[in-house]
Parts: sequence; structure tokens; C-alpha cells
Amino acid sequence: MTWLSLLITVLIAAVFLAVLEEGLWEKGAWKPSSGFLELLGWLVVLDLFWPMGWGKAIELVLDVPEEWLVLEQGSVLVLGIWGIGVLIHAHNYGKSLLDTRAVLRVFMVRKPDLFYRKIPVYIASHIQTPMVIGWKKAIFLPEGKRWKENLILEHEYQHMRHHDFWIKQAINFLCIVYWWFPMIHGFRDNMALLLELHVDRVVTARMKKAEKIHYARRLLADATAASKPVLASGFCGSKKGSVLELRIQKILTTRRLFRNDFVLCVMCCLVLGFGKMTHISLVPMDGTGITAIQDQRGLEN
Repeated sequence: MTWLSLLITVLIAAVFLAVLEEGLWEKGAWKPSSGFLELLGWLVVLDLFWPMGWGKAIELVLDVPEEWLVLEQGSVLVLGIWGIGVLIHAHNYGKSLLDTRAVLRVFMVRKPDLFYRKIPVYIASHIQTPMVIGWKKAIFLPEGKRWKENLILEHEYQHMRHHDFWIKQAINFLCIVYWWFPMIHGFRDNMALLLELHVDRVVTARMKKAEKIHYARRLLADATAASKPVLASGFCGSKKGSVLELRIQKILTTRRLFRNDFVLCVMCCLVLGFGKMTHISLVPMDGTGITAIQDQRGLEN
């Protein structure tokens, strides 16, 4: 992998993230479906997890000053700065994991308070919002009868069923590797919101209109009752103030994948594919580099 292939990866991710931000918060007249937004999020994950090219079907040769050729070779100083940043962010992430594990071990030594679909459920005063922890395969609820309703338990069960905890940790891994990419941290929050929207859609899929309204009111009541949690669920970071409003809007307004969304999905996949199959070569402006490339192609043929 060269710096140029990494540059293409970041540029594609930046375009997708800008579209995701615009579509998720519906700032304008464009109101995409949740299915399109989820697909866009997964395309970003695929792009960043696989920064290498998928081939050389498209090859671009750029004439540049000889001093610019260092970009293609990389820099020890840049790698050093990147490595230091990775170590710092990995240390902070590891510390949050250890702190969470230490808190959970306080009440994991006792028997579960109840079971939901054969999943152990623990009641603890350490948390103020329901949550799941992937490596324990358990649901954790705050104290109080209001949190034991089937709606809440089903919501947390679906998070566990769809492995949302591990998806969040994969996004955290991307945040560690791409710590220098400013848009990645906003993507972490938006991806966490997409996971919530997905679970909301799964839980309310067979509900009637009145049941969806009850579910939305319950979300509003729970958000009002819960203050800032002592133990953050999934380490997903801060959330915007309009998240609850957006979730309620998506619950009460069901949008399928529109034709325009389907066209955009195809276009995004094509952009990702062309970007991954494009190889850029930098050659000196004197033309000797182009001659060398032509000679190499002649040998290959």
C-alpha cells in the first residue's frame, strides 16, 4: 500500500461521510431511507478497513516535480508521528475497557436477577441506562421496575443478537488507526446512531401505529429519567441533542428504499469500486518515468 492509495481511501470515505451526515440529519429536502444510510455506513467501514487497492484496472500516471516523489515512498517521520498517535489512542481505549471490566466484575459474581430469552439480566446501581456488554453476553439494567419491561429488554436483546457491541469496537479500532482523520470521530457517533435506528426498526417492525407511539413515548420517558451514565454503553462517545427526536421521527415514519436511494446505492458502490481499482503512479516531469512504465508494460505483455 502506498500513500497515494491511502489518499484515495480517505477521499472516498470523506465523500461518503459527508453524504451520510447530510442524509442522516435531513438538513434539506433530501430525506433518504434508513436502509440507504446503513449501506453507506458499511461502505465507509469496508473502505477504511481495506485501504489497499483491489487491482490496477485503472492506472493514472502523473507528471510531478522530482521532489514530490517522496510522497510515493513515504516518510519515517510521518510514520513515527502516526505510530505515537496510535499508541496514545490505543492506551486510552484499553484503559476504558479495563475500567468497564473492573466495574462489571463487582456484580457479575452474583447470580442474575432474571433471564430474558435465556440471556442473564443483571440489575446494578453502577449504570443509569440499559446496556449490553458483548464479551459477557448479558443485559445490564439500572435499578427500578420501569427498566424491566419487555420493550426495553427486547431492545437490548436485539443489540446483542446483531452483535452491535462488537461493531462499535470495530469502529473504535478505526478511530485508533485513523486518529488523524477528523471526520472519523463524527462517524463513530453517527454509526452508533445507525445501530440504534436499526434496532428500533427491528423491534417496531410488526407494531401497529398505536404501539409505535407507545414505544416512542417510552424512549422519551427513559431519556428524561436517565441522566448522564456513569458507565457508558459501548464507549460510543457523545451524542447530539437531536438524536432522540431523530429516532422518534424514524420510528413513526417508515420509509422504504426509494428508487432514488437505489440509484445512489449503485453510484456509491461504483465510486468505491473504481477508487479501489485505480492505481496512481508519480513520475518525474522529464519523462523518464513514463518511458520506464512503458518498458515495464511491454515486458508484461
